[in-house]
Amino acid sequence: MTTKDRRQDVRQVVNIPVDITIKGRVYHGLVENMSEGGVFVEIKGPFAIGQDVAFYFFGEMKFAIVVWVKSHGIGLKFGHWDKDGQ
Repeated sequence: MTTKDRRQDVRQVVNIPVDITIKGRVYHGLVENMSEGGVFVEIKGPFAIGQDVAFYFFGEMKFAIVVWVKSHGIGLKFGHWDKDGQ
């Protein structure tokens, strides 16, 4: 099964600046593609799979989890967690 086969949603190529907050620290990145289920963000930082993140996207607070990390960015899956990370 390829990565494309595992995707549930169609991805759109975009170029949107975004500030992502992880553990109280803000990182500046660029959303390069997005779907209903998540986004790819070109960003540098000490990210790890499973980290909870928060960011404003189109004026709305979004919550996501880091699902993969590459040298040039992170893949985020939209979801919800409370202030305790649950």
